[in-house]
Amino acid sequence: MRIDQSGYIRTFTNPHVYGFSGSSNYVSNLSLTYKAGMISAASDGSIVISVPVPVFLSYAGNSTPVAGGMSIGSYDNMTDLGNFTFSNLTGAYNGTQLNSTGLYLQKFSGIGTQSYSSLNAIINVTEVEFSQYINRSSSDIPSLPTPPLISYMLNFSLPVHGAFHLSNSTGSVVWKVNGTSIAGDNYSFPRAGYYNVTASVDRGRVNESRIIYIPDIVIQNVSVHSNVKYDLNPPSSLIVDYFLRYGINNASAIPVISGTNNFSVSSPGFHPESRTSKSTGNLSFKLSAMPVSVTVFVFQGNATVRIQNVTVAGDNGTFSGSPMPGAVWINVTAPGFNPVNMSTAIMPGGTYRTQISLQPISTSMVLIQGTVSDAVYAFPVPGAVISVSNQSYSYTNSTGYYRLYEDPGTLNISASANLYESQYKQLVLKFAPLDLNFSMKPLDINISSMPFITITRYFPLFFFMGVVTWSGYSGKIFSQYQLYISQNPSFFNPRVITFTSPSSTSTVISGIYPGHTYYATIVLRLSDGEVYQSSVVKITYTNPVYLGMNIAIVGGIAVYLAFMGAYLRKRWKKTPVYP
Repeated sequence: MRIDQSGYIRTFTNPHVYGFSGSSNYVSNLSLTYKAGMISAASDGSIVISVPVPVFLSYAGNSTPVAGGMSIGSYDNMTDLGNFTFSNLTGAYNGTQLNSTGLYLQKFSGIGTQSYSSLNAIINVTEVEFSQYINRSSSDIPSLPTPPLISYMLNFSLPVHGAFHLSNSTGSVVWKVNGTSIAGDNYSFPRAGYYNVTASVDRGRVNESRIIYIPDIVIQNVSVHSNVKYDLNPPSSLIVDYFLRYGINNASAIPVISGTNNFSVSSPGFHPESRTSKSTGNLSFKLSAMPVSVTVFVFQGNATVRIQNVTVAGDNGTFSGSPMPGAVWINVTAPGFNPVNMSTAIMPGGTYRTQISLQPISTSMVLIQGTVSDAVYAFPVPGAVISVSNQSYSYTNSTGYYRLYEDPGTLNISASANLYESQYKQLVLKFAPLDLNFSMKPLDINISSMPFITITRYFPLFFFMGVVTWSGYSGKIFSQYQLYISQNPSFFNPRVITFTSPSSTSTVISGIYPGHTYYATIVLRLSDGEVYQSSVVKITYTNPVYLGMNIAIVGGIAVYLAFMGAYLRKRWKKTPVYP
């Protein structure tokens, strides 16, 4: 079954259908119900799917609810389903039982050139596929004759216009609506209600009829405005009942189904508006514009930037603000430089970026410009600070370019940036522009403070245990140690032993037996998410030292136990027995 309404598509398969052959008879009771915003499909009395649909256009043109069955190409056998027969279909709308206005059977085949049956075999390590292909059209499906069928298309307007088509039939068609002949295959329905559409071929050789329901359509006046003075009537998109879409500019008259409808209006750069209203009178929407994004980059480091008369904060020469759309004013000032005042028109939700270089008031100042790049990979370094005698400074933009103005003379210039070593240069600036580039070396990384963990001792014991010790961690953000033990070097499905105290640096583990190799590693986890792991060690009895040590220990214990047993028996015999 398929439920398709306003973009909602759901499918389900009756589980009882599987396994019956084409020669068997199978009866399934299907029903489709709409109530309180939910479409429910039931099979044999059990609800198998329930779909939320905010608005359901009941019997509005092609929105008629449909129940049916379909056989999809049998890939695994040669089963050929016979006749599908539908009877006693039931439907309800908001608790009210509906009478079926027509039962229509349409058959088709989508088999095409698919593999209708196939067999895979392997012969001499070579895979071979044996397949049988069947290509069927709707006219030659065995025992499934395709009767004539009236289909139609409705134009959602007032009045409603319809176009009819008779499929699976040849000859001249005469169309009638409620018993009255019409010219051609188009018709304008004058009002809401049920219409009986009849198609007659060759003076009655074929007579087909179909009931078409036309909902009550009314005209709804909709106007859209905004809170932006220069763009009071933005072009907008209106969606009615989550289904029908219209383009609106200022005011429009649109057809809607009589009653309560949902209207959603959206426009680029504006906050969307949604409203539920009865389809009467005029409906007006006032959209609120989204703020715009303004970004200003200024080379001069001591600049002040105002956007719409509001001073905004800067970061390495980049100043950002979010004013309302429209005419946006930008003011940039800095001591010793001519101010810059500019304006630009920005549409709602838009973005504006600009770059400004202030010009000095003094005509004796000389331009110094250049780039800052990475000394290893030569890519530009944005956000670097170029400072002159620790008094004036400039920033590099996204391409690593900078520019500043200074009076002629001997200058000490430095370049600094995060994660780079600072550079210092001394030069004599003459009365001519100077190009000065910097190639910055990345800072050396100090890893001496990184935690280091290692397994210090490990050996098997008593032919069924093992001993493991490791170096400890004395930092403040300790979380836990985790000891991993596995018989696989890839640590597939390992044993994990967790220690939550930083002073726990040793353990005795069981299950270490001769004839096997065990792999162990210790993991240090810190509370900030850092993870450090030791190297992997092997615990095995094949090492002659470990084997000899365990034999000596076990032998010593055996000798000791034998000696103690003999000693105790001897003392027991010498002990006098008193009457």
